[in-house]
Parts: sequence; structure tokens; C-alpha cells
Amino acid sequence: MKLTTLIKSTILLMFVASYMQAQEHDSYITTKKSKLKFIHNSSLNSKKDCNNFSITTKPKYFGKTFKKTKKTKRFELNNQTYNDVEIYTATIKVNFDDNGTPILYNDNTIDIKKVDKSNFPEIELIENYSNIKLSDTLETKKVYFPISESEIVPALKVVYQKDNKSYLSIFNSNYNIIYNQSLSFDKNIQTFPANASVFNPDPITSAKTVYDKDTDFSHNNGASNPSLERQQKDVEIECRKIGDTYYLENNYCVIRDWDSPRWDVVTSTTGNFNFNRSQIGFQQVNAFYHISEMKKYLNYLGFEDAVDYQINIDADGENGQDNSHFSPSGRQGRITYGAFVKKTDSEGNDNSIQHIPDAEDAEVVIHEYTHAISNSYNEYPKSPERFSLEEAMADYIAVSYSRDIDDYEWEKIFKWDAHNEFWNGRMATSNLCYDNIYSFPSNDYYRYSGVWTAPLMEMYSELGKETTDKLVLHTISALDINTTMEQAALIMMSMDTVYNNHQNAFKIFKTFKKYCILDESHLALDDFELSQIKIINSQAFAHGGEMRI
Repeated sequence: MKLTTLIKSTILLMFVASYMQAQEHDSYITTKKSKLKFIHNSSLNSKKDCNNFSITTKPKYFGKTFKKTKKTKRFELNNQTYNDVEIYTATIKVNFDDNGTPILYNDNTIDIKKVDKSNFPEIELIENYSNIKLSDTLETKKVYFPISESEIVPALKVVYQKDNKSYLSIFNSNYNIIYNQSLSFDKNIQTFPANASVFNPDPITSAKTVYDKDTDFSHNNGASNPSLERQQKDVEIECRKIGDTYYLENNYCVIRDWDSPRWDVVTSTTGNFNFNRSQIGFQQVNAFYHISEMKKYLNYLGFEDAVDYQINIDADGENGQDNSHFSPSGRQGRITYGAFVKKTDSEGNDNSIQHIPDAEDAEVVIHEYTHAISNSYNEYPKSPERFSLEEAMADYIAVSYSRDIDDYEWEKIFKWDAHNEFWNGRMATSNLCYDNIYSFPSNDYYRYSGVWTAPLMEMYSELGKETTDKLVLHTISALDINTTMEQAALIMMSMDTVYNNHQNAFKIFKTFKKYCILDESHLALDDFELSQIKIINSQAFAHGGEMRI
């Protein structure tokens, strides 16, 4: 027998024995580095069972009480309580498959060691310490607010309305606001088709060329030119219409202006939004189109609960800096993209920060939007590795989106915005090995993100876009604040088991192994089997009989 065959057979035997033992004696598998748990379907057949198991039957949960606070088709949040009062953000998140069967859960509860015994703030006194009027309040609730991993303080959660918008504020016992978020967004907007012109996905890709500062395919101080304009594509967009005026607003997103340089949001009375890159409006339309298309694709894949609100977009922001960011606010958020602003000093010399406007590159647009997708399912990342994982996921979704349009030099991320004299950009390929990364730097989340982006792109090539996109999105929905890349890989294996009957398990495992994220020791951790090996008589083998493969 060849050595490789012997090794595979030995690994398989270990996997089957461990699997059968888990089936008989335990109903969860714990990964090495966190409270992430995979739940075997044989032991748990309903959400009720999952709640009973995860909260009441394991010793670590003795002394903790919970209340169900949010339930969707994809996950459920059980909020930890103290003296029957909710502890804000202290939750157990349970993920389910399409049949409502629990897959795994993340524990974000706290071990309470110190409780501030101050009185809860009273709603009647809120007017004395803020501009919130009692007549404007929609909901008030006493909560405990965690100020550390072990200490909670009494607080008051207030939902109120102001200027036809809804907000949430949390007050401590001194009536100081310690948390704020906006809850307002429009739904079911009636839209009308309009015409627009965009880069799709960017002029470098569509022209199949390279950025060169000495040619038309360059920034050139924000100027447009015939070569770039030939790369603009005519598209149809869905817009809100009031009277004869079309607005860049639909059920998925709305273009607004809140950040410098404070350029007006464009409108149209003809239903045409045809600008070039030197005109105010082009970047707004470009971001509006690509985010709308991405949200339609999410809905098509069955992820209607991802960014299930009208997200606010400022396509001309960051005071002209070469930067963009997503700002979370609870389960919602907004995105600001860096504009290019021409500036001169007092002597008339050019003082501009030269860079490609971020909203001109579809990959930048979708990268930031992916942070909004993640925020729909997860709390804000906490550890440096989790931040790196977040950025890698966003890079993958961005490249997947543009590669589906045109796969020219897909390995280069942000081909228009980067890979130029302004910044080097990133690559969707990598020669990194996860085992050789001893720590993820807190000041550079991108340094090692390629070790996760690269295997996902290899899966894109081998499994196809739609299959890989679904697996990645299912994985994103199950992340926690400290999830490692190793744990995320195991989650993806589990998601393939649940949604694809583990038909891609061997290819996924092989790809993650190539980048040292998984190895043979992980095969017994998750409930899957290698798709290229058929196990016969495994039940008898678990009880001392013969197994045939």
C-alpha cells in the first residue's frame, strides 16, 4: 500500500471513530481557541432543543439566565440577563440551516464579577439631562450595560423620535449618554427606471490595460478624457421619483452628503444620470449602481436579511483623503467614500491629495459594502485576527463581484484605485502559511489578510462563483467578535455539510490545508466526510465490526 494511501486511511479511521463517538456520547464539538461550537443534528432536532442544550445543560451556564431577543430564519439571539434585566450585547448567537435545525452557536456572554449597585435612571428625568422629550419616546427599558468583560452598570435604553427619525440612546445612572444609534430607514419606496453611465467594474478591467500615469488611463488630476469615457457603460438604475424629479434613492441605498467636501447630491428631471469622472455626480451614481446590484444579488442567493435596510452612502467624503470606511450603528450603518478634491494654497499652488476617487472603483465600493453585510449578522470585530478576517472576506466579495463581470487580471484588487503611484493595492493571491503567522498586528489588518482571501479565490475557480459566494456568506453570518481563520474554515466546512451535503468538503479542506489553515487533525472536529471517499458499514465499524471504503 502506498504511504499516502495509508496516511489517508489512518486519518479516515480516526475521523470515523471520533465522529461515531461524538454521535453517541456528546452533541457538540469545541474548537481549540474559542467558545464556537458545532452542533450535531442527531442530538438536536429543534431550536427549543438547542436552547435547552446550550443554555441549561452545560455547567458553564449554571448561574446564568437568558431571554430570547431576536429571531430570524438564519440565527437567533438569546440575551443574558441579571436579576431578570437584559445585559446589553451579552448574547448567545445560534445559527440554523434552512430547515430551522441548529448548526452552531457563539457564546458572547460575560462572567459577572462586579455589579454597580446604583439606581437605574428614571425616564421622567431624561428631559432634564438631554434634548429628548417624553412625548417623543417610543420605548424605554432598563438594561445593564457592560463596561468590561466582567462588570455591568445599570442603564436606561430609550428609543425616541425626532424630526421624523428614530434613535436609540442608552443613559447611565448619572444620565450621561453612553451609547447612541440611528434606527431610521425607509422601506418599500416606489421607484422608477432611469439611465446612468458607470465604470463596470473599472476602466482598467474593461479596457484590458494597465494603469500608466503617462497615458489616458491615469488619474491626471481628476480629469476625464475620451479613452476613459469609452469605458463608461450605459446601465439602468431604479430611482425614487417625486413629481418630475429623480433621486438617487431606492429600497437598497440612498446617496446623501454628510462629510466634507459637502457636494450636493445630484438629481435629474429627465431620468438621465450621465456624467463623466470630472463632474460631480459620477462617483455618486457609480456607488449607487454597484451597491444596488450587489443587494439584488444577495436577495437572489437567499440572503435578504443581509443589509435589510436602506443604507446611507456619501460617495464624496473623507475631506478629499484617499480612504473609505463603513461606520456601524447597531445592526445598521453607513458608508463614506473618499473623494478627490482640488485644493490650492494661498499662492495658487496645487495642494490636492492626489488619488483616484474611491467610488469610481467597483471593488472599493463592494469591499466597504461587505462590512455592512457582516454587520447585519455580527457584533463589531474585537481581535486583530478577526479584523484581518473581516478585511479578507470583504476583499473576496469585492473580487468575486468584479471577476464575474470581467476576469481580466482578477488577482489585482482595486486595479483602478490602486496599483499606481498613489498606493500599491493588494493581491487576491498569496504564498503565506497560516501556521507561520504568530500574531496579527493591531495596526495593520491587511498584512496577513491574503492568507484567507487566496484560498477563497481558489475555491471560486474550482467550485464556481455562486457556490463559493454562498459558503462565504453563510460563514460570515456565523462569525463572532473573536473568530479566528482556523475557526472560520471549520465553519465553512460545517456550512458545506448543511447546505451542500458535504459534496465540496474534500476540495475545501484541501484548499485550506494548502495555506496551513487546516490539517488532518481537524478532520474529527466537524461533522463532515470527505466527498471522494465512500464509507460503508460505518455503524458496524463503530461497534467493532468491519468498515469498507
